[in-house]
Amino acid sequence: MITPTELELRHYGHADAYTIREFLLDIHDEVYADSDDPLAGRDAFAGFVDHWSANKKFACVLTYDGEQPVGCAYGAPLSPVTTWWTKVAPPLPETFVTETGTRTFALSELMIQTPWRGTGGGTAHPR
Repeated sequence: MITPTELELRHYGHADAYTIREFLLDIHDEVYADSDDPLAGRDAFAGFVDHWSANKKFACVLTYDGEQPVGCAYGAPLSPVTTWWTKVAPPLPETFVTETGTRTFALSELMIQTPWRGTGGGTAHPR
């Protein structure tokens, strides 16, 4: 297991999406390398990254060990026309699922590459 010297969090937003896109895809490839889920492929995941990062309020944190990306977490606020809640069973009250575009920040992904799992990469916080 790798023991990081010091994990660093770097924050990114919508304007940075193109810059960090390949990092997100590469992290995803490593994390889901053994998955047989059809949505786990790079092309399918790229669509999810592009969807979420198109939101002007998209937020992403990449965790680094030196210059090596360790993992990431990203998401964005749910829009008023979201279908996020439609598959929840039993159905939730309308007052709970009505989104405004600012009410709920949806964490879409949290991924830590295998060598850094258990080292604090998914729970790191700014110092």
